[in-house]
Amino acid sequence: MLLVPAGCGRYKPRPGQLPPSGTVLFVIGPSEFDPRWPALRGGVRRALREAPYLKGEFVNVQSPDHADLESLVQLGLDHQARALCIYSDDATADRAAIARAAGGGKTVILMGGALEAEGATGLVRVDLIGGAGLLSDKLGGVAGGRLSYALLHASGTSELGTRCFQSFGRNPLDRPSLRLLEERAISGDAAAWQDAVQQTVRRFPNVGLVVTLDPRPWLHEAPRLRLPAANCFVTLGAAPNLWPRLRSGEAAALVGALDGEVGYAAGRMAIAALIGAELESTERIIPCELVTAANLDDFARRYSEAGELGSN
Repeated sequence: MLLVPAGCGRYKPRPGQLPPSGTVLFVIGPSEFDPRWPALRGGVRRALREAPYLKGEFVNVQSPDHADLESLVQLGLDHQARALCIYSDDATADRAAIARAAGGGKTVILMGGALEAEGATGLVRVDLIGGAGLLSDKLGGVAGGRLSYALLHASGTSELGTRCFQSFGRNPLDRPSLRLLEERAISGDAAAWQDAVQQTVRRFPNVGLVVTLDPRPWLHEAPRLRLPAANCFVTLGAAPNLWPRLRSGEAAALVGALDGEVGYAAGRMAIAALIGAELESTERIIPCELVTAANLDDFARRYSEAGELGSN
């Protein structure tokens, strides 16, 4: 696990390796409509201020399945980028784009939920697997007297989905105060996840908690998934668009990371690689936190500071 120094001055460039002014750091983020993106971008910009010789250029994938990622990588190469930070939740699916980015000795830093960085220089990942375990441990405590839950996960559709499911644990005896009414593996995009949630609450209208080990059903505002008043959800993911739903009681708890720290660590790792600084590791893990209505104000403040979002 890489511990990032507090200031860029702690990095010592190798002789003659300080990049010339205007060197491009090309950042490929998730969809511009992804509510995590402003904090990710803000974190990278925070890192760039510590390296004034670098110029950040920011673009976003347009396709949910990252089908346009290779073309965006090529755009970065056409812009003479010496380093690329790429958002990826699945390095296997994005392998061709990563290989293209790494060609010619470019610095490539992955950020997001990807579990491995084969072909890349380094990896900054959110500890979603640990977050799933945390959610499991705290589920009874955030249930608020609710007696049942349904579990929707992505086991079998990706390594990350499978490991999150394993970390959460499938044995309902682990939660004796809560009855498991349904467990479903979901594949597909956000719309498929939203459909699955709606089917679950139709089948079990009195289910106390809908637990999703993927934030996709809740991240998008158009269409916005709403639960009946009798139901409540908890999910991996703690993006700002979910905070009002936590305050209103529609969500019982969120488990997520400070996305600005992901962007900041990725930017710092790219800077270090460009100047030839020695690092303890090429992987940095950003932990997840349990967010409830009780500690939301503190989390929101730290989230906003990490991503330089201003007041919320």
